[in-house]
This record gives sequence, C-alpha cells and structure tokens, in this order.
Amino acid sequence: MPRKRNSRRTPSPRPPGAAGGGWTVDDVQRLIANPFYAITCHPMLSTPHEPLMSREEWIAANTRLVNDLGPARYLRLLLDVLEGGYVVAPDAEDEAEDEE
Repeated sequence: MPRKRNSRRTPSPRPPGAAGGGWTVDDVQRLIANPFYAITCHPMLSTPHEPLMSREEWIAANTRLVNDLGPARYLRLLLDVLEGGYVVAPDAEDEAEDEE
C-alpha cells in the first residue's frame, strides 16, 4: 500500500508503523532521498505556483542531467538549488540599469 504524501507533516525520526509495523525498504529509501534531513529548503520553493513542465518531463530532463553530470555533482547541484541557489529571470528594472 503506497504511503500518502503529506506536505504539512514534519518528518519524524520514529520508524513508520512504530506500533510494530517496522521499516520497509520503501520507508528507508524515502528517508535517505529526503533532503529535509540534510538542508533547510529556501522558502521560495514552497510557494504555490503553476508548474512549467509535467512530472514526467522533469524526470526525463533530470535523468539526462544525472547522466551528463554524474550522480554526486547532480545531487550537490540539486541541494544548492533547494537552498536558494536557483536561476530567476531578471527584473525589468535590473535590465534598465544594465543599459545605462
């Protein structure tokens, strides 16, 4: 049975199903993959927004990026983005200042 996603719940170090259910392989994989345990994500990344691509497009693009960069470099880049090192479009004011 797949676990429900709950973005409002704070991750707990207690084992899932602590009443005796124990850890599953999926539980451990999700724990290891969760950057919550390694970094504090930038608040901008939790604001509601309209996605620019589908989940499948994102997965395909990032699979290619992992292959191009290698897993360690890709993961460092991903953590940096999650911490706020992401690219934003320049403001019109910034562009006007650059032209002066």
